[in-house]
Amino acid sequence: MATITAIQKKDIDALERSLKTLSENMSSVANDVVDINGQINDFNSQVDTLKSNVKSLEQEIKDFMLEVRGSSLVSNAQNEILLKENELNKKYGHYDLIRRKINGILNSIDLNTIKKNTLLTQSEQSLLNTPNYYLSYALVALCAWFRNEKKLARKALNKALNLNDSKTSLLFCLIHLRLNRNETALKWLKRYLDTQDPNNMDNDIINVLESLVSDTYSVKMTDLILSYINDWCIKLDNNSNINNYQIDRWREFFSETIETIENNDYPFSMNYIKNFDKLKTSLEISYSYNNAYAKFLNLLNDNKQEDKSIDELLNSLLFSYEDNEAELRKSILKNKLIIECKGNIEEANKKYELYNNSLNIKNNFGNELTNAILNRNDVSLSTKKLAISLTKQNIVKGFEEAFSNDGDSIDTEVEIKINEWTGVTKDGSNEKELQDSLTDYVKKPFAIDSQEQQYISPKTIYCGIFIVVGFILSFIKLYIGLIVILVGGGMLMYFLLEISKNRQDIINEYNETINKYLFELNNTLAEIVDIKFICKRNLKYKNELISYINSFDKNNYINFK
Repeated sequence: MATITAIQKKDIDALERSLKTLSENMSSVANDVVDINGQINDFNSQVDTLKSNVKSLEQEIKDFMLEVRGSSLVSNAQNEILLKENELNKKYGHYDLIRRKINGILNSIDLNTIKKNTLLTQSEQSLLNTPNYYLSYALVALCAWFRNEKKLARKALNKALNLNDSKTSLLFCLIHLRLNRNETALKWLKRYLDTQDPNNMDNDIINVLESLVSDTYSVKMTDLILSYINDWCIKLDNNSNINNYQIDRWREFFSETIETIENNDYPFSMNYIKNFDKLKTSLEISYSYNNAYAKFLNLLNDNKQEDKSIDELLNSLLFSYEDNEAELRKSILKNKLIIECKGNIEEANKKYELYNNSLNIKNNFGNELTNAILNRNDVSLSTKKLAISLTKQNIVKGFEEAFSNDGDSIDTEVEIKINEWTGVTKDGSNEKELQDSLTDYVKKPFAIDSQEQQYISPKTIYCGIFIVVGFILSFIKLYIGLIVILVGGGMLMYFLLEISKNRQDIINEYNETINKYLFELNNTLAEIVDIKFICKRNLKYKNELISYINSFDKNNYINFK
């Protein structure tokens, strides 16, 4: 027995030593693991730093590439400007000289300082330098007219008309108006108007509108212009492509005013309203009506240009550019904007689209009217208003398309879903009805659970029977009966307390659930009421803007004398 005990003690000592060694080894391994984790963390930190450096390097490379590309584009633009300006000076350098000569002659007429020798010299030089330019022959005709050389004047005039009938007719219309020769001016005006195609006309038509609002024309001339404008508008109304393009331009103009509503601005509606995106779109559009109204008003409020005098109208016509000349000037303008924007093509293109320029390009009458309203700051306020009156239908349609939405958010019903319960409201006015419906929905499962927790149940009945049996046994053997009664009573008390606790838990859970659901419903309804109120309030801006646009009447901007 002692031998066995000694062996066991020896084995136990050996086992303890092994466990101690194992423990030390485990501690060493744990330390190694800690060291490795530290190295991994250091490595991860180095990797994060490396990633950050790589991203920074990538951005630097992108910035460098953009800078290189921008520098290249700027350099190319500078070279292109030199080439185009040389070409412009070579081909059209004398055009501005002719324009200034005619302007000078017209000013000299007022001062009575014009000399026949000067007229002869200027007309001869103009033909030598610019033989294919209509203003050269117009200058000759003008000089011959003042020298009373009718044959030469007629010949030069016909040549000018052959080169550019439209501009020549309008030029001599304005010249005769300046000299108070209204009957002759009327003939030239009719000739000019006869040359115009509403689908393809010069932007000189804006000069005609400027003259119209500036009381430049006589009653006969005003009536004549209005009759042509009515005919052009009728033709444009029958051209869906032109109308749709103008509507698209106005839709884009108004669409830029649409605000964005963040989802977390209406958290309950986002979570509990079906198709909240649709309601959100309605709200965004509603918020934007006032923006659209303000932006449209700015088109008129920002205009500082007053009605133009006859001299200013003549000057605008004289210094309008020929088609090929305009193309060169457009190219120069684009390249100058590229340099100004440091090679940013997108920014340069945006500026070019919005840039106020009078480069003469052929366009349809509808586009000329829209350009006068949106893009030209050299047009008087009265002319802008006249242009609005002539194209207001397209403006209204563009506005309505920009803010189109399926259904009116003010009168549409909104479906609320909380868990599996759904309710419908239009404006939150049926709040009590929805609360009652939600309460009934929440009560139903809890009522079922509560019915299952009745005090009279199989368990309590068995306990009662057990107590009765104990009571009967107490007459046979008192202590056995008492034991049975105590056990039965204890079990009955336990089950009754359990049922009572379960019933209270059900009540507590019900109260917690109904309070949570009613809180969500009430806040959702509050947001719906807020949204509906905003939509209804802002709807007036929509109606006011449409009414304001429709109020523009061309007769308000024309003096019929």
